[in-house]
Amino acid sequence: MRPGRREEGPLPGPDDIKAVLEFLPIFESPEFVFAEQDGGKKGQDGAITMPYWVMSDEANRFHRMLYDRGFIRLFNWVAWKHEAKRLVDDPATLAQANLETICRLLTTHVRQERFCEGHLQAMYNRGHLSAILRRLASLVPSG
Repeated sequence: MRPGRREEGPLPGPDDIKAVLEFLPIFESPEFVFAEQDGGKKGQDGAITMPYWVMSDEANRFHRMLYDRGFIRLFNWVAWKHEAKRLVDDPATLAQANLETICRLLTTHVRQERFCEGHLQAMYNRGHLSAILRRLASLVPSG
């Protein structure tokens, strides 16, 4: 099991949340590029190289921090994908999500990326990753 990946135990605390929230202004910067496609060439021998996504250094750091800070949880994310889709498609539902739901949502997106390359890029392009972080910011106790 990767560090920070928990099935049970405490959810991420305020310091973990604040560390992940450092990515919100990065993601909302108009100059930021989450990932770029590379490849997709036909060689002289006729071999085709399929295009693939290469995440930026900051996107990779975000991905690692989700594990390191305990946002990636062990649960049946495949069975939960219908709920994740609802949270993606309905910003009002996401705006009511608690910390456990946000962890499940981030876990589902990260796991989906492993099986469907470019998923995180698509969620970034939709503004969904920033929306998750904005909701997360609202859960941090003030003071």
